[in-house]
Amino acid sequence: FRFSGRILGLALIHQYLLDAFFTRPFYKALLRLPTDLSDLEYLDEEFHQSLQWMKDNDITDILDLTFTVNEEVFGQVSTTLCQPQPNI
Repeated sequence: FRFSGRILGLALIHQYLLDAFFTRPFYKALLRLPTDLSDLEYLDEEFHQSLQWMKDNDITDILDLTFTVNEEVFGQVSTTLCQPQPNI
């Protein structure tokens, strides 16, 4: 975002009008405001609805999300926990 901010700042200094459309999460990132799940709706509505459904409903028996990484090293597959206690 630093590069984008510099380009926007340079355009403002030289009074150059940019014909560009930025999303709400991008503006929030430039202003260093916190983003949340509702900001994702402006980028991908279907993805936002899927994540919102997962947040609102119990998915323990529906989806097998384990927060693990399977890694194969020399033919041996090892499973590593990404986060010991997920904070969802």
